[in-house]
Amino acid sequence: MSCKKKTIIYKTQFSNKKKSKKAYGSNTNTNTNTNTNVSYKTKTKTKTKTSTKKTNSNKSTVKSIVDLKGYKEQRDFLDDEDYISINPLTSNPRRGMTGPHYFATIYASFFNTSDGNNLTKKEVIEYRKELIEMYPNANLVLDILKYNGVDQKEEGACSFVGFLNLIIISGNKIILTPKNIHNSWKKFWKSFGIEAASDIGEVLDKILQSKLIKETYDLKKMITYIPIRSEKNREMSFNKQFYVNGETDIDKLIQKYNTTKEVYEQVSWIYQNANLIESIIDSHRPVLINALEHTRTCVGYNDDYLLFADNWTKTYEQDSDNGTDDYFKGGFSIIKKWAIYSWMRDIVYFN
Repeated sequence: MSCKKKTIIYKTQFSNKKKSKKAYGSNTNTNTNTNTNVSYKTKTKTKTKTSTKKTNSNKSTVKSIVDLKGYKEQRDFLDDEDYISINPLTSNPRRGMTGPHYFATIYASFFNTSDGNNLTKKEVIEYRKELIEMYPNANLVLDILKYNGVDQKEEGACSFVGFLNLIIISGNKIILTPKNIHNSWKKFWKSFGIEAASDIGEVLDKILQSKLIKETYDLKKMITYIPIRSEKNREMSFNKQFYVNGETDIDKLIQKYNTTKEVYEQVSWIYQNANLIESIIDSHRPVLINALEHTRTCVGYNDDYLLFADNWTKTYEQDSDNGTDDYFKGGFSIIKKWAIYSWMRDIVYFN
């Protein structure tokens, strides 16, 4: 699926709908739970006998994720048979047991193109001032009034353009070889030979093979890339290296997000993802997130929404109708944060 504006048929397990979609796209997989009857009973039979061995192997295997050379390779490793044999696939959550936060089915970021509006410079400034009041933590990450990101237009390049905007927001524009990346980004994108990237990892590999970054800078040492969930196996193989562990820490997480232990056990990843992203924002760092067929830079959050510095022109406004309140205006987008936390695929941020 590309980031281009067009009308498509988006299929899920439960229904088919025809909707209009603005410039979203990363992975062609759908964000829908499938195979709800999958059982892992065969795994639990030997759990008692091999628990110590599995714990040790798990540490070794998870560590090897970051030791892999390619970023795409790191996410692909979540689908590796050896990895899954030690870290069994997560079962689909039981219906009625997921609490108020989990988003079970989402039509990946469809927009009503008929609802789009052009904005004046005055309207952009007024809206951005509203964002500062709504997301005070975001203005510690970037200057909201001055943000001028690269516009991906109708190209399917959201992961690439999103990373360029991450570079700009992080104050690392000096590492880029072109002096004006706003005008020259398409040349690099076309050299990658792809219409859309499956995830951030694939784009990072392409960047490292290109001449986008000055030779005097080691990009690998400057960034942290984290694959969140697998591309295959129902997207239910998770990287748990960044998870907080221990009964006390998990209890704190449950209390922090006002949930219950029963709900946490069904959809633990959404609370771990929330803790990861919000911890990064609290450290005043932006983070590029791939979720719901789009990649964009998260710069703030509140109790209900995430704020993104997005990849389109600031003089435009557009609403969505996918149940997530996904709304773009003045160069920024907001969306219900639990929709993102439910379906994050991979992230990257500058150290």
